[in-house]
Amino acid sequence: MMAAGADEQEEQPRYYDEFVQCRICGGLLKNLAWAHLQMHGLTTAEYKKRFNVAYVVSDQLRKKLSDSRSRGHRRDRYEPRSREGILEAMRGYARQSSPLTYHWLKKKAPSLAKQAVYAYGSWRAALKAAGLKPKPLQHRPKAGIIAERQRWSRGLIIARIRRRASEGRSLTTVAVSGEDGALFSAAHRYLGTWERAIEASGFDYGEIRKTKARDRETITRELRAWCLKHGPLKAAALKATDGALYTTVIARFGSVAKAARVLRLPSDIRVQQRWSKERVVAKITRRASAGRPLFEAAIKKEVLSLHAAALRHFGSWGKAIEASGLDYAEIRRPRLRTSETISRDLHAWHRKHGPLNTKALEGSDAPLYQATYKCFGSVEKAANALKLPFYSPFQRWSKNRVVAEIQRRASEGRALNAKAVAEEDSPLYQTACAYFGSWGKTVEASGFDYSQVRMRRARDRETIALDLRAWVRKHGPLNASALRSTDNRLLCAVHRVVGPLEKAARELGLPFHSPRQRWSRDRVIAEIKRRTSQGQTLDATSVTRDDHPLYSRGNAYFGCWEKAVEASGHDYSKIRRRKVRTRETTGRELRAWVSEHGPLNYSALVLTDGALLAAANRLFGHLEKAAGELGLPYRPLRRRVASGQPR
Repeated sequence: MMAAGADEQEEQPRYYDEFVQCRICGGLLKNLAWAHLQMHGLTTAEYKKRFNVAYVVSDQLRKKLSDSRSRGHRRDRYEPRSREGILEAMRGYARQSSPLTYHWLKKKAPSLAKQAVYAYGSWRAALKAAGLKPKPLQHRPKAGIIAERQRWSRGLIIARIRRRASEGRSLTTVAVSGEDGALFSAAHRYLGTWERAIEASGFDYGEIRKTKARDRETITRELRAWCLKHGPLKAAALKATDGALYTTVIARFGSVAKAARVLRLPSDIRVQQRWSKERVVAKITRRASAGRPLFEAAIKKEVLSLHAAALRHFGSWGKAIEASGLDYAEIRRPRLRTSETISRDLHAWHRKHGPLNTKALEGSDAPLYQATYKCFGSVEKAANALKLPFYSPFQRWSKNRVVAEIQRRASEGRALNAKAVAEEDSPLYQTACAYFGSWGKTVEASGFDYSQVRMRRARDRETIALDLRAWVRKHGPLNASALRSTDNRLLCAVHRVVGPLEKAARELGLPFHSPRQRWSRDRVIAEIKRRTSQGQTLDATSVTRDDHPLYSRGNAYFGCWEKAVEASGHDYSKIRRRKVRTRETTGRELRAWVSEHGPLNYSALVLTDGALLAAANRLFGHLEKAAGELGLPYRPLRRRVASGQPR
């Protein structure tokens, strides 16, 4: 450690006015922020007290903050200026020895910068008109280049490593890369690896590293023990039960199968067989003898590897079937259609369904649609070639066509009300509303009386008043959400004829209840008493689930739900579901748990009694501390195993 101290004394950090050096890690920062001090486990007050410093910010940053507070944060306000006013403002900044660059002025006075460029065309022209020359900015060092100022060397790296060891901090790869990335990267750059840096600092990396290196004998012994416990080697099972051993096997042998083969261990790993023409033919022949389907769609769904091998070795599935001695024309599922068979099938479809329609044909007979498309190019071309009637919904609409479609629906005896047409023929309904303004006007233009067609009768004010009074007698005070869920048509009629529901209730003298009422302490107490009178529970879990606004307002007005219940005249200790645990009751329950389940274990206690674990953590700090204070046996989650010993 003397060498480490000497190296530390040789290290002379460089200070800058705009930076402050951390006394713990030696980093140069403009501000030792809270996040940086938390990495060392200290707060700002603890850091100042420990190192007897008054400030944790650099002199330059402190001066800048002081100046900004003294003059205040004044925003640049827009001020209309003439060309002479722009030049005078620029000369004023020049007299203050300000760097007259466009980027500086854009941050300082953006309105002046924009006016200068707009009036003179460019910033350089504005400077020339004012008789000024730009002063270059003196760039300040940024946080990203601080590491370049602190030159690394082999001696500095070794000194930093020894200082970490003297402070009792971890030297493992994970810890150093997470806490001091600059040191870790510098060690790789100058010494090759972190292990070599540790060895050069006089430490044994084998004792420092968390993951112990396994040799071939250790791996063989652990794999044999695994096989005795779990059976033949299987990659997925080994990875799930012992991930560290699995990773070591992969790194050492390349795969679990190769490790089993080299070490002569039993394995349940299937070796993938290579496909060949003979194997493809044998597989097809075996499926044919078993009576299983051989058409291409079934093979793709059931044995995709066989289909891929057949394409790779024979070029197509049909050639593979022919090579197996079978007739593919009899095997293939969709039969080959010629122009004559397609024509015959289309005539039959026309006799059954009416005029040819692309969408209807595709939905009712997809193979026929595909064959028609391959043979003729489209269904419309097939209809023209075969002289069959063709109907396409993609025709241009017009007022006359809309009227004709409505009259056709009426002649067919189909409903003309808005709901039926919108569900059955949405293009007709939308086009009619676009051309005529509404569906009622469209029906009137077609020569029909819409009052006889529509299913819902129009409500007047008297009918709405009668219906609302009947609803109040049945359901109680008017409420928009309740009326919407029970009779939405009545609510729509009220909005259309009268206006808001509250206005209708006021005009008719009916009671109205709005759920959006302002909360108060008295209302919270009244709601709690109402729940009690209705026999509802008052524990926090039930109220949160049933009436969350009441629970949140109770917490807001009284501080917590318990105080709200106490203010309502109830004893919360008799209401709450969860019993309050003390250190004595928790200790007694932990002793009972140990007598039943054995030594205390975090995982086992989580599964058996999570509430008891939460109480132990809350009252004692954590489970291990509780076991130590109560004198109970404790088994940690992980056990450290010495290298070379079997697990």
